[in-house]
Amino acid sequence: RHGRTEMQDYYHSVKHDMSLFRDPMLRDTRLTPVGEAQADALAASLGTLADEVELVVASPLSRALDTATRAFRRRPDLPVVAHPALRERQKRYADLGRPRSCLEEEFGAASGAGLVVDFGLLPEEGNWGYTPPEDIDGAAVPEEAEAPFLERLASFADWLGARPERCVAVVCHKGVVRGLTGRAVANCEVVECALEELRPGMHAMS
Repeated sequence: RHGRTEMQDYYHSVKHDMSLFRDPMLRDTRLTPVGEAQADALAASLGTLADEVELVVASPLSRALDTATRAFRRRPDLPVVAHPALRERQKRYADLGRPRSCLEEEFGAASGAGLVVDFGLLPEEGNWGYTPPEDIDGAAVPEEAEAPFLERLASFADWLGARPERCVAVVCHKGVVRGLTGRAVANCEVVECALEELRPGMHAMS
């Protein structure tokens, strides 16, 4: 899972009284300094496991991309692919992603970063998420239903099963990890599992 985000900080500020909650409109919420430090610490804690990874697959949301590139920065030649099926289940404005062109500027070949993300699975133009941003009126972000969410996780598991690599790092979100494995994870927590353990639709989502 990615590091701590701005949206998590906001949740923390109102958790004592959720009647105060108002979506703060943090589109594609970013890592906080704490989250950046968590991702940097993950790079050190992975140890020899990082050497076994043949491919990194990340959600195209910036918090996951930033975590992935930080966590594996000591392996600049490691292939990193952004997969749209790994995006978080849409519930808030923070779950809306940015266009591919914006992501490529920050994380792609043009960024000059040490670890380059391949965005070939995203459409060159238009929306790659659940709801096109132009269809959203202010903070009224429609929640993604469970069925299509689990369907895309199943499509990701099929895609992963067809890959030739034997050790793949997946960098994604709390809801995605729960949907795939049934496990609740903290920020930058690592879950090791076999492909056959990824069973979308077979786990309780709450």
